[in-house]
Amino acid sequence: DLVLTGEADNPDFSRNGSFVGSGSEVWSNERHAALSWKRNTSVPIAKCLAAALTTGLRAGDVKLTILSSGPIRIAKLAPRQLTYGLRFRIKGPAATFAGRLSFYVFSRGRAVGMVMVMSFGKPLTPISDSLERRLATVVAGRLKR
Repeated sequence: DLVLTGEADNPDFSRNGSFVGSGSEVWSNERHAALSWKRNTSVPIAKCLAAALTTGLRAGDVKLTILSSGPIRIAKLAPRQLTYGLRFRIKGPAATFAGRLSFYVFSRGRAVGMVMVMSFGKPLTPISDSLERRLATVVAGRLKR
């Protein structure tokens, strides 16, 4: 019942254990964008992100512990925005890693832009919180055009 007129995903960027992905959608009109936004943001995102992370780690010897979760504080960058983050620990037989999964979605007019970051701490190469925020700001800024 809604018309999506275009969508794109950027090639995912990864480096030594960290990952950044982005995507966008363009709806036929602002009403369709707003209705889609309302439907998609009514989903309990915390449970979805934790379930996706757990599913991705289906190894028998790996234990996932969610350390914290909730909205990410960031300036108001678009009329509609949703941020969410999880901090977690993964413990396996060979090592323990701390990590985070961050999700930013912005919408203005007919357009929606998204950034997702998964970053693991040392000894892997983490993506800094400041770089993550800059990437989210860039994506939100592109919706103004």
